[in-house]
Amino acid sequence: MKQNAHFSMIALPLILLFLSGCVQSGTSESTDIQPAAQLPAEPSPAQTEEQQQAPAFPENIREELETLPDSCMAVLLGEGTFLAETGESLMIDQVDRAFFDDSDFPIKATQFAVVDLDYDGTAEIVLQLIFDDKDYSDASLVLHDRDGTAYGYIFWLRSFRYLRQNGTYYFSGGAGYSGVGTLTFTEEGYIRNDIVDTTGCGVVSGRPPADEVWWYELSEERLAALRELK
Repeated sequence: MKQNAHFSMIALPLILLFLSGCVQSGTSESTDIQPAAQLPAEPSPAQTEEQQQAPAFPENIREELETLPDSCMAVLLGEGTFLAETGESLMIDQVDRAFFDDSDFPIKATQFAVVDLDYDGTAEIVLQLIFDDKDYSDASLVLHDRDGTAYGYIFWLRSFRYLRQNGTYYFSGGAGYSGVGTLTFTEEGYIRNDIVDTTGCGVVSGRPPADEVWWYELSEERLAALRELK
């Protein structure tokens, strides 16, 4: 019995010393842990408004927009007119009259691209036109500035498709007649520079090229972003 008591008196200090070491070790480890990251503060009204702004344009498109004449920009924003090939000055929501003098046939511009088509350092606007609320484009309207006036030229789908970032486009006139073209604008209008493919294979595979131009929805959000760039 005495031996057991003697053993207990020896073992107790050892147990207390062991427990003291564990507590110290735990304290050391806890000091190495990084404090938890603070939750982000609630966004201010200004930050929230900035996040809700229209999506930005890619840098290469912003550079093209900087070279866009005021006359063409005004047409795109619905603040100016273009001179149609019919000789009539029209707003963008009157584009159907560039085709017909008087018609209830609905035609509207749904998408736009900005590209320098004639390599003169000044960009043009290309609008995709939708007929009768279809889900694909039937024609394009090209807006070009000459002496401060925006001129609008109609190009049908097969004669002006798959527009690329370098200003070239594909055209197709049927079997054995297709190729790549460019445009040159003159005082009288424009000249098509078509490189015809006579091999019969054609260059239009039904898929847009990898370097096709950036197309943007003609929406209020995009127009708001354009106004910010003016």
